[in-house]
Amino acid sequence: MSSSFPPCPDDLTVSALISAKGDQLRHWIDGVNKVSKAARQPGIKKKQPVEDLRASLAGHYGLDLSVIPAVVVEGPAPIGEAIRRSQWDHLRTMGAKWTAVAESGGTFNLLASSTSTATSPAHSAHSAPIIPYGQQQTIDSMVANLELQSPISPPDSQSAGQPSSETIDALLGAAQAGDHAALQKLSELRSNPAEHSESHTMVSAPSTSSPPQPTANTTPPTIVTDAELLATCSADITALKKANSLEEVITQVKSGELQRIRDKYGPGRGRKTFPRWAKMKATVNRHERIFALLHDEFDNDEARFFAFFRLPSTTSQLNGYQSIRKISGAIPRMRKQVDDERKNMQYQDLESGAFSDALWKQRWPGQNDFEVWRSMGKESYEGL
Repeated sequence: MSSSFPPCPDDLTVSALISAKGDQLRHWIDGVNKVSKAARQPGIKKKQPVEDLRASLAGHYGLDLSVIPAVVVEGPAPIGEAIRRSQWDHLRTMGAKWTAVAESGGTFNLLASSTSTATSPAHSAHSAPIIPYGQQQTIDSMVANLELQSPISPPDSQSAGQPSSETIDALLGAAQAGDHAALQKLSELRSNPAEHSESHTMVSAPSTSSPPQPTANTTPPTIVTDAELLATCSADITALKKANSLEEVITQVKSGELQRIRDKYGPGRGRKTFPRWAKMKATVNRHERIFALLHDEFDNDEARFFAFFRLPSTTSQLNGYQSIRKISGAIPRMRKQVDDERKNMQYQDLESGAFSDALWKQRWPGQNDFEVWRSMGKESYEGL
């Protein structure tokens, strides 16, 4: 890559750029525009088709999207593409089964449908629940440095349902994002790698000795339910919803809490999006847009920012500030009306006929777009 191009963010690679969706692309563009604004250089327009956003980022960082570089992986060899696709097909199949059972009012349990031909009572007593081999490999690699007890299958009277593949997959995503509680749950789920699939049979030689008996202090394996998994993010969701005033939103973003929530539950390279992200992303995006106004329009001048959006003293709503929902919703309206004003002939250079920033600043000295919108008499939050 030419040295004339700026360095890419750590999470922006050719592979990540090719697979990124609109939200992630616009998140990267926000970073580009912040740097460009500070350097008084033109940024990248976010109101473009996804493919154009991707191409703009590639051009900015000098990335060739036609060539995907080989990724050097440290440690064990990665799972092949065919195996990976098979694993996702398996997860989708399990998801369809889960949905069907849930719609019928039942409880979904993923058990090994193996038929043992061994004479050992340990094999013939019951079918032991298993974790799909691909997920087991991932769990093993993540908890390899932890000191764990070998799992012992409980007797029939203590057998419990296996957590669904969706549950395990979401736990993996949370653990990879740094959630220690999720990693601990995975360590408790860890078992010997399954040597057969759901449709295979397990055959072993007849045993001539009695199976080992569990010791009195053996603790049954921990079973992670879907409800427990969802509870791991309840505190973050509660904190997200509690930030409903302008001051609280700015404080939340400045503290890094909002970025942590996005990194933990949002789309990311090499992991599946957390199931409840669809219900969280609208709030996360709204809070990020509000903070972008402070940075881009008000140059991080919080006193000026809060003063602009403060409501009259006769209004007692939301600690005296305009609703964050209305501010966020007004941004497209403001942009359109201010852009329409820029097209006015009074701002055109007489020689080139192009827009003149000098003439604009002469007409609206020291004002950002939101302040110009107010000075034009067009500021309105009706219907938002």
